[in-house]
Amino acid sequence: DPLARMLAAWNADVVVLQECGGRLREQVRAQAVPGSPLSVHIEETLCLVSRMPLIETAAMERDAFELANGSGLVHSYLLDWAGDTIAVTNVHLETQREGLELFRRGRISDAIPSLKQKSVLRSIEHRVARRWAESHGHPAVVAGDFNTPPESRAYRAEWDGWTDAFAVRGRGMGATRMNGWIQARIDYVLADARWRVVSIEVGDDVGSDHLPVIAELRRR
Repeated sequence: DPLARMLAAWNADVVVLQECGGRLREQVRAQAVPGSPLSVHIEETLCLVSRMPLIETAAMERDAFELANGSGLVHSYLLDWAGDTIAVTNVHLETQREGLELFRRGRISDAIPSLKQKSVLRSIEHRVARRWAESHGHPAVVAGDFNTPPESRAYRAEWDGWTDAFAVRGRGMGATRMNGWIQARIDYVLADARWRVVSIEVGDDVGSDHLPVIAELRRR
């Protein structure tokens, strides 16, 4: 579906996208026409479309992750919400997919080192991403592809104290990654204590291997 149609259907104030390249990136760029009420930001493979004016953006340094063969991306946007400032952080964190695929193909001796390495790297990524999201000093929301199910030890340890919107208002399993044998809830909307979760749903297939997550939050 064209992005404009999805934005209209979701009626969202803020949309964050991951793996935002190719045709999708061009559709995001097309929202930034002169006179448009939307704010648009594109950096690497993360994109933002927002009805709120964009005050400032900042990307978390990831040199150490790249040296360790990591791929985590963490970008924050300060947005003007009716004169107040809120911080929205867009994340795309490390995946265990390579090790899981090796394990599925029976290559256990290759899978175990890969899984161990990625587990350590993911724990570090989650910890640093949380510190980054909390560092801006404004009511904070973190959303995106965590590549981690809620049962993950790294996820539970590093995001303790944040509200997982689906955990408190969702229904069912909430699987967002639908690609053959992989069906898991790995895409999240998290909020700090200054927000209340009103509702959340996993949206319909829009042609991606992930399903969209749509949440309504209100300031406390």
